[in-house]
Amino acid sequence: MKMIRALYCVAAGVLLLTGCNKESGPESRTPATFGKVSYPATVEAGLPVRVRVPVESEYGFSQISIFYTEGSTPDETKEADVQLLTGDLKTVVYEGVIPKTAQKAGQKVTFRVCARTAYHVVSYSEQCSYTVLEEGTTVRPDPVE
Repeated sequence: MKMIRALYCVAAGVLLLTGCNKESGPESRTPATFGKVSYPATVEAGLPVRVRVPVESEYGFSQISIFYTEGSTPDETKEADVQLLTGDLKTVVYEGVIPKTAQKAGQKVTFRVCARTAYHVVSYSEQCSYTVLEEGTTVRPDPVE
């Protein structure tokens, strides 16, 4: 009889504790939002590529980085330029770099910026891509009128 009472007490305690747990709020579901991603119009072999994008999150950030794939290994995603963020930042302009090792002549590079909010909600920017110029290609500036 004492054993049954003990089991009832444990079961009642578990029910009470689960009843007290609040449903998760919007902070655990709201992703960061991205502005326009900017990067160079032409990319030369062997030079790093700077990526810039405004990012907003009403609940702050924990991390922002770039995920990219190279044409020769499209199934292998690499992460670059991780920035850990703390505090009450709601808006940041992320500036990251895709390393020069990814810039092989004639290769296509595809990337997205990834933001993780302070509540661990992950979101991605639009997908962007560029093709690295072939060796010996000359880039002419736009004519000035």
